[in-house]
Amino acid sequence: MSALKSNLSDPTEALLRHVLEGDEDDLDIKDLLSTDPTGGKATVERHGRWKLVRTRDYTFLISYLTPVAYYDKVENKYYRTSKWWSMTTENHISEWQKMIWKSPEWQVPENMEKSEYSDSFYPKYPHFEKRPQREVSGLFLEQMKVSQLTAKEKKRLYHVDPQMRQGSDAPYRSRSGHLKHHDTEGEGLPLTPEQLGAAGIPDDFFKDFKPDKPEFFDWDEGHEGRTYLPYEPDERGRRPKDE
Repeated sequence: MSALKSNLSDPTEALLRHVLEGDEDDLDIKDLLSTDPTGGKATVERHGRWKLVRTRDYTFLISYLTPVAYYDKVENKYYRTSKWWSMTTENHISEWQKMIWKSPEWQVPENMEKSEYSDSFYPKYPHFEKRPQREVSGLFLEQMKVSQLTAKEKKRLYHVDPQMRQGSDAPYRSRSGHLKHHDTEGEGLPLTPEQLGAAGIPDDFFKDFKPDKPEFFDWDEGHEGRTYLPYEPDERGRRPKDE
């Protein structure tokens, strides 16, 4: 329970405690939490080219403008996309894992392992279970529908490095490969009113701020038989042969 307490808001924690201490074995905690149709207030933290979006029941990692990992506060589990986007996005996920591992909230008995070389204990590294990208993106879009984001938080969520914005005349933009944005289509954040509508998000979402418009670059198709195009792995964890 202590790991859950460190991550849940007070109302959610109180409800969860009540259920866990009750006698009803067939109660579904998620069903109870979902009786509130709102996702509560959301906050956004920016860490360079990736952001953390915290809603009532989840924390999401946004790499560039695409959700790629999340923490389910009710299940107390971490998930990440199974899709390969780029080495930079993989590094963003690793950076979040390291941040969690170092956080005081992670230093609880259930996250400690005994060293095989001594009697000391150390925190185990957070495990992220894989989920298809469409599920990660779909869950985040559902949270966008119900969570409350201020104009300031929206600006952080949609932040694009000035060198990579449309119309930028920055001198090193074409050589900054690690900054380049690529079109992730329906799996990224909606950028237009039409995309908002397709995702079922109210069309007044952009009324109080103007989102940064990134310049999209083509995906690097690689060379010498090696491709860097994004892909979902097949059942063996490999790149599908037909892609």
